[in-house]
Amino acid sequence: MTIRKYLIPLILLALAAMPAAAQTVWDGVYTTEQAERGKDIYLSECVLCHGATMLGAEDGPAVTGEGFRASWDGRTADMLVERIRLTMPSDGPGFLSRAQSTDLTAYIFSDNGFPAGDAEMKSSLAALKKIVIKAEKD
Repeated sequence: MTIRKYLIPLILLALAAMPAAAQTVWDGVYTTEQAERGKDIYLSECVLCHGATMLGAEDGPAVTGEGFRASWDGRTADMLVERIRLTMPSDGPGFLSRAQSTDLTAYIFSDNGFPAGDAEMKSSLAALKKIVIKAEKD
């Protein structure tokens, strides 16, 4: 009886300490409205280097299509958001806020065919770390 007295609280404590389950980009991790805000940012800040079709241009790689999905497969959304935020645009990195970079990532997800959902993607690093980019739906 005394083992049970201590075992159940320990199990509950262990469960509470476990990180939340990761989502993938196939779970609807952004909204359509968020992607539209990201599209506006893309058209004003990114199109010159990455092209109007997002397939890349002379100064920037594709941010859509099989190559993009394959190169980001298995990484988390925080990595993409921070790469955008800290290194883009190339002539003035750090110009975009994390919220803007998150909206831009939502647009990139949308253009790559990842479905929209009911809740906006949060711009906190902790929340973004829980979103796994998967090239293909399981």
